[in-house]
Amino acid sequence: VRQLMTEALLLSGLAAVVGIALASVGGRLLVANFAGQLNVKVTTDFSIVAAAGVLALVCAIAFGLAPARHVSRQRPPATRARQTLVAVQVATSCLLLVLAGLLVRGSQRQLTLAGHADHTSIMVVEPQLDEGAFPGAAARAAIDGMAARVRAVPDVVGVTVATDPIYAPAVLSADGAPVILQSRVDPGYFEVMGIHVLRGRIPMPGERRVAVIGRSAERAVFEDQDALGQIWTAGGEAATVVGIVEDTVLGRLRDARAVESYVVFDESNAEDASIIVRTRSDARGVLRRARSAASMSNAKPSAWLLQRPIDQLLQHSLAASRMIAALGAVAASLAAFGIFGLLTFAVRERTRELAVRRALGARARTIASLLLWQYLTPLAAGVGVGAVLATLVAKAMIGVSAGLGLDTSLDSVGYLLGLATFGLALLAAVLPAVRGATRIDPAAALRTE
Repeated sequence: VRQLMTEALLLSGLAAVVGIALASVGGRLLVANFAGQLNVKVTTDFSIVAAAGVLALVCAIAFGLAPARHVSRQRPPATRARQTLVAVQVATSCLLLVLAGLLVRGSQRQLTLAGHADHTSIMVVEPQLDEGAFPGAAARAAIDGMAARVRAVPDVVGVTVATDPIYAPAVLSADGAPVILQSRVDPGYFEVMGIHVLRGRIPMPGERRVAVIGRSAERAVFEDQDALGQIWTAGGEAATVVGIVEDTVLGRLRDARAVESYVVFDESNAEDASIIVRTRSDARGVLRRARSAASMSNAKPSAWLLQRPIDQLLQHSLAASRMIAALGAVAASLAAFGIFGLLTFAVRERTRELAVRRALGARARTIASLLLWQYLTPLAAGVGVGAVLATLVAKAMIGVSAGLGLDTSLDSVGYLLGLATFGLALLAAVLPAVRGATRIDPAAALRTE
């Protein structure tokens, strides 16, 4: 037992040192190659290094003591324990690879959505008024004055006042209800943003207590009924639906589950106001002039391109899918090496038996099935558990991580992508070990025994 524990501690300690070194280099490589332009920094945290060392010691004791006890008590090999470890390893690897498949599909969905609309000619001017200097109606008057001055800037073709179209909409949800992105807008918002009215109309200037909702919001809330003329109560205030508009790319990019609605902007919401500006061409050429035109005493407005947060959303989605794919590939490689080693050890353990079977005329197919049968159940169980865990984790990620493009329905292509990748890793591990077992020379094996 002492000898086996010494070997286990030595192997575990060396593996921990190599693992920490690989983590230090590999973390930076992962971020550099898969995280894109995200502001992510990898540093060495000594508390994590200490935790890794403790974990290595625990692993050495746990996985070294069990076989040592079996050897000392002359018990048969712990096949069931090996099968359990195989199932856990397969489930973990399968989980990561299926998640990677779902996130890759989400990234593709995000890129496709973003390609359906061009926001390079739209900018957002944030007034950033001093609340003490502009109370109530004075804030709205100051914002209207800013908007008028920005409208006079050359190459500006449309200006409206609304809450920020990608950051500011309130996310409202209730039990069993869809997520609602509700924006407060002036009537000119729909023309500036290029949102087409499908039925009904947009609010008239000065009109209050009216709402315009997206097509998905109508289906989700009113189902088969016509929403026009119905009362819309999202956000705690009642408004009459006067128009149905198309769903926007911005809403779906932000949250695949979301539906959209628009209510009229008024003086009470001036602190949330943004000035949305559409230009004749690329808005970058007008950005500085628009910010300068909006400037006034007690206000230092900022201006930015609407395309910027869209690019950031896409970058986050791509980075998440690449990082999970890289981790999944590492986990699958470890699982493949582990299963290959286990099967090779099983072949070595049963060399005499397999040699006798070969000498008596057993076919290669029979030898392969004998070897694989005891690990077929844990492999299948691991894949099944990993797929179920991936479903649960994906649903949790949809709930807390917007902008990843994850579909609320069962994405069969994403699952198949992850499972197929894992299946190839398993084949790469199983085939060489099985091929070696079927090529055992009975005479050579018996001479060795």
